Amino acid sequence: MKKIIIIGFLAFQSIAARAQLTESFADGDYTSNPMWTPDIASNWKIQSNQLQSNSSVVGASFQISAPSTRALNAQWEFLVNLQFNTSSLNYVDVYLISELSNLTSATNNGYFVRIGGTPDEISLYKNTLGTPSILINGTDGITNRSTNLIRIKVIRDASNAWTLEYDDAGGTNYVMDGTVIDNSFSLSNFFGIRILQSTASFHNKHFF
Repeated sequence: MKKIIIIGFLAFQSIAARAQLTESFADGDYTSNPMWTPDIASNWKIQSNQLQSNSSVVGASFQISAPSTRALNAQWEFLVNLQFNTSSLNYVDVYLISELSNLTSATNNGYFVRIGGTPDEISLYKNTLGTPSILINGTDGITNRSTNLIRIKVIRDASNAWTLEYDDAGGTNYVMDGTVIDNSFSLSNFFGIRILQSTASFHNKHFF
């Protein structure tokens, strides 16, 4: 049975049962249905039915997570809108699988997609006891733009084969960006987002 997670209008769906939980943020709240837990509440807000970053701290790292046990034979889809050119100090990590709500804990295990970084790419990482290592090294230069509206899809099948796909126009015309086999972690408790930002010109420009 394959399960899907979508964020950006977030949904958890069991294909077999057709049961679905959708988060559109239309209620202007991220604290219920599902319950998102931020590191600091003021770092996040809902704007025009989107989750938006709200930290004005220079050189900040901040995060938010929601309960999720999806880990095996699963599919994740999410839409991000980063209204800046990414860099080594300005990127987003979307944690598909995380054992802990504190995404960057030195004891955390899981998998995440990094959007940006020095190569301006979309890549899949494994996080082992707080130490990241790259699994799928995406195409360089994808996020080297002033506005990045990107829909990303990651699939982990029953044999632990991972695929990473994206549409850099925000649609569903996905481009395959890599595959890998990895079965390191099969436990998830949370799905989450971590933002690293530098100067004020990058503040409040992350939308999900």
